[in-house]
Amino acid sequence: EKSLAEIAAYQMIETISDLEKEFQFTLPYDFNYILYNSHHEFKENNTMEVDENVLGVTNTFDLSMMLPYWGEHQRFRQVNYHEMVHEFTLQKLMKIKNDMQCDGSLSFRFPLWFIEGMAEYYSQKGDIDGESLVVIKDVIFHPVPERGYIIEIFFGNNDYNYLDTYKIGQLKILFLTKFYGKEIIQNILDYSYLLSNCANGQKNEALPFEKYLELILKNSSNQLNQKWEHFLKTNFLQEYYQSIDFSYDYEEIPLEDHIIDQVII
Repeated sequence: EKSLAEIAAYQMIETISDLEKEFQFTLPYDFNYILYNSHHEFKENNTMEVDENVLGVTNTFDLSMMLPYWGEHQRFRQVNYHEMVHEFTLQKLMKIKNDMQCDGSLSFRFPLWFIEGMAEYYSQKGDIDGESLVVIKDVIFHPVPERGYIIEIFFGNNDYNYLDTYKIGQLKILFLTKFYGKEIIQNILDYSYLLSNCANGQKNEALPFEKYLELILKNSSNQLNQKWEHFLKTNFLQEYYQSIDFSYDYEEIPLEDHIIDQVII
């Protein structure tokens, strides 16, 4: 248990140091960091109910973090980083809310794809991991629209399932950094008081997230969708078309061997 605590402490110090640079922000509030010896202990905790597939939790209300350690050091590092991004996000939004005297929690003004996609983006050091890349390519190359297995326009996926929230969310965050610069993610957080009614300064009318993003990016939703489509085509579809072997020698089948009563053109 001592060595486990030492591993976690080292990871926490290293991660906090990294994220202070990324967020340009120092955590102002204390929080509890609860570490479990196994996933079973984590699942059986009496603090919060967690699902079998959940690997870490950051509490939106009391800011506490809960993680298990199950022997996979690299996976623990990634999950710890992911949850610490949530911690930084919550604390930054909480400080903005308090400073600007805003109504309600600002974190609830953001769609889940942004919150989880950002945590995945930072935990992968501003890139997409191999597993996510495989999933994204499969969705693009083999979509199944009737099952929601598809990448739609930028504001089109609102199902909040695992694919839309984590994988496509991570891809959207990467897209935003490629087109608008790495700092755009923190800019979106910095002006989040525009998503709420705030008493400090000139009282503003709370904006819905789509309109807020248009304001921050200085692009209409139509322009954003055009850039999103361009991003997908240049980064993924080009590779797909290049992988097709158009020189393949297909076997010719006599026309009479086919039933051609109905031909759809």
